[in-house]
Amino acid sequence: MDVATLEDLLARGWIAAPGTSLRDEDRKKARELVGILAEVARAEARCPRSRQRVTLVDAAAGKGYVGVIASTISPRLHVHAIERDPRRIALMSEAASRLGGRVEPLVGDVGDAAIWPAEVDVVVALHACGDASDRTIERATEANARSILIAPCCVATKLPAAERANARAEALGLPRGEVRRGFIESLVASERMLELEARGWRTEIVTFAAPSVTPYRHLLRAERLREPGRMAQARDTLARLRAA
Repeated sequence: MDVATLEDLLARGWIAAPGTSLRDEDRKKARELVGILAEVARAEARCPRSRQRVTLVDAAAGKGYVGVIASTISPRLHVHAIERDPRRIALMSEAASRLGGRVEPLVGDVGDAAIWPAEVDVVVALHACGDASDRTIERATEANARSILIAPCCVATKLPAAERANARAEALGLPRGEVRRGFIESLVASERMLELEARGWRTEIVTFAAPSVTPYRHLLRAERLREPGRMAQARDTLARLRAA
């Protein structure tokens, strides 16, 4: 799906006011969605063709851009969108109604196992803020999802991984500012990648958008593999990283 089509869907689904044009941030959102929806489509394609229904969880869904639009693209996607803000849930439901999307909105926190569907094929989280990314990793792996796609944002210092990384930056004497921030973000991403690997998901970090679109353009792309040797190696590396 191209940027122009996504801009049109954003305008019709979430703005829906005659004479109102997209803001610059909306146009950037469309370019983000090009990348993330391509990843969702690839994850869906890896599900067996015999499956007439593929369950997608849009975790920390916000206004539901990913889940709503994905459900309009693929007829076999059944979307559960988890968001704790009822106001955003309402906006998501309105957009789904306007665009003909098939989304089951669920009000709650992504870490609450009780609101997750019993069977999950694909989990996506676009800009899961702070520890929402970690809670999504925990729940998605416990749900035994086939594919997990997480684009974290806001690596706050209150995160244990960020605190460990900051302590290491202090010990190394790294200057504050962009250099230290990049160092901390890299170590946090490494811990999350290794956590997924240790749980049995082959994981890589890829970019899904240009830096001019968003500073939070890295995606954890994980596929269920469950290779004991790979998992043991990741657990060992993760333990050493956290102990350093």
